[in-house]
Amino acid sequence: MRNLLNITSDPNETIQDVRTQLLFLILIIINILGVPIVIIGFIEAFILGQYLTASSYIIFFSPVLFATIFRKKISYQLCTGSILLSLYLIGIINLIIYGFSGAATPIFLLLLVFTTVFFDIKAGFKAVLLCLLPMLIVGFLYIQNILSLDISLREISTIPVSWFTASAVLFFFGILIVLSFGIIQKKMLHSMQFSKQKADEFKRINLQLNENILIRKETETKLRNFHNKLEDLIKERTKELEEKNIELEKFNKLFIGRELRIKELKDKVRKLKENEK
Repeated sequence: MRNLLNITSDPNETIQDVRTQLLFLILIIINILGVPIVIIGFIEAFILGQYLTASSYIIFFSPVLFATIFRKKISYQLCTGSILLSLYLIGIINLIIYGFSGAATPIFLLLLVFTTVFFDIKAGFKAVLLCLLPMLIVGFLYIQNILSLDISLREISTIPVSWFTASAVLFFFGILIVLSFGIIQKKMLHSMQFSKQKADEFKRINLQLNENILIRKETETKLRNFHNKLEDLIKERTKELEEKNIELEKFNKLFIGRELRIKELKDKVRKLKENEK
């Protein structure tokens, strides 16, 4: 049972996964506690002479047994629908036999809880209307004296099995309701805690990214400044090279002029030597 209740340890579980596991747990509890309660209700109705009611409890509980036996072979919707149908039929027969003083109201309330937990709020509101319909119809039939209570409340109150049945029903319904909301609440709290951890982790990552971005911007600024300085240095060196080239051109022209002058002098010397001969 402890392992069955621990269904929120996996943060990757979806709400549908939790519902499926909760359905399996509910089926176990219904069979462990529900079968004895149905038997007790059968005995109570039999003692009170309500033989049709007694047999109907067994018949209308059969969808739960069907869902339990074929749970792995039928769909989630059919399995939960079988449980809800069983509760609905038992609630109606109880309402007809015992009126509003019976267990019909808590049975319908449990039906609403299961419908909302196993499906959604929209389905829960539909279930409210579905449960309200037999209440209004049976109430109208009682008001018009078409139906009447064959058993007095005084008579029921003096039978020990009736009190035992009422206590067992309260215990049974209480466990189912507490488990249904408790497990869903546990899943929600676990999901919120996991989400908070992820949010804190994302916050740390975001801070780290901001620091990395700041460092990157500083690096880009330094690179940009270095690039600008390099461009200035290149321009300066280029200017110096241009000035050097100009000087070299001047020197080259001067050198060429001297070579030409020397050649002219040599030619004149050579001519003078020839004239002397």
